[in-house]
Amino acid sequence: MLEQFQTVKLKTDVPLVTRREKEILQLLADGLNRPQIAEKLCLSPLTIETHRKNLFKKFNAHSVQLLIKIARGEKLID
Repeated sequence: MLEQFQTVKLKTDVPLVTRREKEILQLLADGLNRPQIAEKLCLSPLTIETHRKNLFKKFNAHSVQLLIKIARGEKLID
């Protein structure tokens, strides 16, 4: 019985991401850089950088590669 609760807790450890953050994660995984993402989404490169920083904090990641690896592992992106 306790194992069921522990499994549920592990599933809730996935960071909550906004629709925009998920979109940016996917574009990063597709190989786009900040200026390319900004142009594609009609946003400022600074806005993209803010989203990236927020994602790094949420996922406790120190690189884009690690961020993408975690997001793929959690099935947040393709």
